[in-house]
Amino acid sequence: MIAVATTLLAALFAALLFDQYAARRAPYQLAWAFGATAFAVAAGAESAAQLAGWSEPLYRVWYLTGAVWTAGWLGAGTILLLAKTRFGYWYALCLALAGLFTI
Repeated sequence: MIAVATTLLAALFAALLFDQYAARRAPYQLAWAFGATAFAVAAGAESAAQLAGWSEPLYRVWYLTGAVWTAGWLGAGTILLLAKTRFGYWYALCLALAGLFTI
């Protein structure tokens, strides 16, 4: 029951974010809308799993959308929001250095 409510609320939140993007054209709102949509899909997969049981394809959808895409899109939206601030420039530098150290 909780997973179904989570799915519906996340879908509503995603719709509101898409509506805000249509009105304001702020790129961070579009990224957050994709993140909220991914979360709604993950919650929907969990709802389906509670009803029918887990399967490999269902788990893959849940993991990809919930763990990978949700965090990635929400983080991208935050980066877009802070991009032209002093913190955004500092974050971009740290991210670039982390990429270099990772290589």
